[in-house]
Parts: sequence; structure tokens; C-alpha cells
Amino acid sequence: MKIINKNNFMIFSKDFYNYDYNKFYEFINNFFESPNNIKVKIYFLNSLNQFNFFNPYGKFEKWKCGFMTNNIIFVFSPEIIEKLTIHKKEEIPEIIVHELSHLFYNNLGFRNITLLNEGIATYLIYLFKNKTLKTNQKLDLSKINIINPNIPKKTYYPVGLDIINKIISKHKKEKLFDFLKKIKSFSDHKIISTFQKEFSN
Repeated sequence: MKIINKNNFMIFSKDFYNYDYNKFYEFINNFFESPNNIKVKIYFLNSLNQFNFFNPYGKFEKWKCGFMTNNIIFVFSPEIIEKLTIHKKEEIPEIIVHELSHLFYNNLGFRNITLLNEGIATYLIYLFKNKTLKTNQKLDLSKINIINPNIPKKTYYPVGLDIINKIISKHKKEKLFDFLKKIKSFSDHKIISTFQKEFSN
């Protein structure tokens, strides 16, 4: 296991992987505009046993390829990711970007609304890849239960993406951040009603 220090990153890996970690960091920081100098650890996993040992989020499924906990990003290494998951090794940069988004979200002290947290992280992958997003005009934000949306975990990503894209397209990210700051101590019921009121179509 090699340990590599690169600016804000400490990388734990079997081999040296020449990813542009600074680019990932700057991209995410430009979106969140964090005042904090965030230190990040990235641990490249080399087996399913390692994934299961570190993973606090339930059983492994083939669509899972990485996670973040305690300011540490865990992601399958290029050598193993295609053998264990449905993902390609070329996707590793966007996986790191996705998990960095969660890290910054948490670091800013936002209430962990899973649908919004995953939505932002997925939205940022599209921005990172310079992909155009179409706004879902049929999506009525005034009817969304963002606490208990009653959908499978796997669909939090596309549904959250639609929600975040619509919010930012119509209201800009600043209003989203203001909402996330405001609801820190709100009850679940008040979070739902406040969201529906502030982001109604």
C-alpha cells in the first residue's frame, strides 16, 4: 500500500494512479464555495472484503462503486472495479467527484437530506462531464416529499438529479444553499412543507 500526499489529498493505493485530484477539488469547491480548507483522504479498495469492512451503508450491490465516510473517500481501484461492479475504470474520476460532493456537503454542515445530497452529487457529475441537462417540466416540486419520497434507494440518483436541476435552473444554487442552511433544526414535517413552499412551480 502506497501513501501519496498531493496538496489537499492523501491517497492510499496499491499503485500510483495519475488522476488530477486538484482539478476535482477545485471543481467541487467552485460549486460549493466552501470557506474551509478541506483535507481529503482517498482509499482505493482492492477487494470486496475491503469494501464490506469499511462500508457502513448496507450490503454490496453491483451498482455500488464507492462511498464516503469520515472525510475518507473509498472507491474500487482501476484493477478491480470492472470485475466487481457494473462500472468502467474510466468512470473513476466522476466517482471521486460524486463522493467529493458528499464530503463538501457534509463539511458545510447541511442537513443530510439524502434526496438532495445525492441529487447535487449526481448533478455535479453532469457538469463535470460538460453534459447538457434537460429540465423535467412535469416535475412539480410543490408535491415532493424530500424526506420520505417512497422510492427505491437506487432511484434517488436520477430523481434527485431532476429535483436539483430544476431548482438550480429556476432559482439558482444560492437559494438551495439558503434552504439547506435554514432547515438544520427543523422537524421533518417542517422541512417538507418549507421545501414545497419555497420551490413551488
